[in-house]
Amino acid sequence: MWPDWNPTGHPPEAIYGLPHFDVHIHLVDERAAEAIGPGAAEYAIPDRQTPPGYVTADALGAPRVLCRAFGERTMARATLARARTR
Repeated sequence: MWPDWNPTGHPPEAIYGLPHFDVHIHLVDERAAEAIGPGAAEYAIPDRQTPPGYVTADALGAPRVLCRAFGERTMARATLARARTR
């Protein structure tokens, strides 16, 4: 488990733009995790591999990005709906 403090938040700002902690749980060793990102997420994610009720940042009109040592974030559709009402 890898806690990470984000004092200024991170993209997409409409959802994650406030200060918060992320807690990352990796299923690979630390060296493999550190080799991830940052950069653009330039691949397709098959619907069958996206958890029910979750979407990627492009559903917000935000770019899909890979975060260092983490990968790509998905978000619950309910979170997306709250972000759109801000």
